Amino acid sequence: MAGAAYTACVRVAVTTLVLTLTLLAAPLRATGDAAEKPLGARLKGDLRAAAAAATRARTWEHVGLGLLGVAAVSTADESLRTRIQDSDSASREHFAETLRPLGEAGGLALMAGAWGIGAAAHSPRLALIGQDGLEATLFAEVLTGALKVTTGRARPREEMGSHSFHPFSGDQSFPSGEATEAFAIAAVVSHHSRHVWVRSVAWGLASVIAIDRMELDAHWASDVAAGGLIGGGFGHWLAERHDPLLAAARDRRLPEVALLPVRGHGSELAFAWAF
Repeated sequence: MAGAAYTACVRVAVTTLVLTLTLLAAPLRATGDAAEKPLGARLKGDLRAAAAAATRARTWEHVGLGLLGVAAVSTADESLRTRIQDSDSASREHFAETLRPLGEAGGLALMAGAWGIGAAAHSPRLALIGQDGLEATLFAEVLTGALKVTTGRARPREEMGSHSFHPFSGDQSFPSGEATEAFAIAAVVSHHSRHVWVRSVAWGLASVIAIDRMELDAHWASDVAAGGLIGGGFGHWLAERHDPLLAAARDRRLPEVALLPVRGHGSELAFAWAF
């Protein structure tokens, strides 16, 4: 009973913290936000944008840098696992299990709640955080799920070593799904927040959730690093794409061409670039 009460208290406290961060990231009476698009139109537009981004060299430069980073972390997989497991304790393991739902359905429920509260309170910005968080998680988890199946990496607790990759074997250690979701949501909340401390706590909480997966011996360090990069990347991209202020700035930077009437001289072509 005491253990169950502790778990419930920790989950309530962390959930309250995440909700507070989300509310602080977006004032309930936000102004200047663009009108919400229908979900279907939004997803369709984002899928088109993602397909277009996949053809750009800059996207693959970022992917290459991410792969180099994950490869560098992977060289320490075995030593980090040994260090974490040697210093592990029952209380830390219990705490890791307590936080785990936030990297699963719990995180999605919180983003859905932000969307619902934003819609009910007429706060476009809060609704946007919920939408961005849900969509970023969806996009990122699709990629993470595909990589899990195709890489077939064994989990550390299976004692097969960090180099055990057997595609389509059913092993699904790489990347970490919990880290993917946690960092996708952290990236969205951080982007929409004006407060440095909110951003710090958002990224810090995502990091704790990722490290907890290593505490439970469920993932290697490179698994959580890859999941964090995938989730954070999609979260940042979608939050920037739908940010109404950034969208307005992008629009202002587009060249404007117009055919204007000029009294006594017919018309002229006006060309302008706003900085």
